[in-house]
Amino acid sequence: MVRQSVRVLLLDARDRVLLVRFHDGDRSWWCTPGGGVEAGENDQETAERELREEVGLGSFEMGPHIWTRRHAGTFHGQPFDQAERIYLARIAAHDPAPPAGGEHDAADIRWWTLDELLATKSDLAPRALPTLLRALLTDGPPALPVDAGI
Repeated sequence: MVRQSVRVLLLDARDRVLLVRFHDGDRSWWCTPGGGVEAGENDQETAERELREEVGLGSFEMGPHIWTRRHAGTFHGQPFDQAERIYLARIAAHDPAPPAGGEHDAADIRWWTLDELLATKSDLAPRALPTLLRALLTDGPPALPVDAGI
């Protein structure tokens, strides 16, 4: 069964993107905040819940659906197959403050500039995030969601 997921490309006033680091054994990667859609939720509700749980963001206005991503693999030894809908959202500023006892701590959340993404040796998800972000900042949101790859 394919797990439906919503993620948010959250940009601040300086065009920095907020990413969350996930860990699985000795591997880690940075990706946009978000997660699985729960029963009865629409995409906006999922995004609001996930950003509140992961980065402590209370409210925001979700923008257009910009990218899609399908990824299958294992996470903590469990197989998964996930279809992601990635939305754009802009906020003036936010100091990430994950709730105590959550799955992430402050060291796992940070703002990135495009130049930092282009230069990083860290794994990113989607892998083409720097290229996708550059196109978004240059051309604006696509008319239809773009396949972001894995």
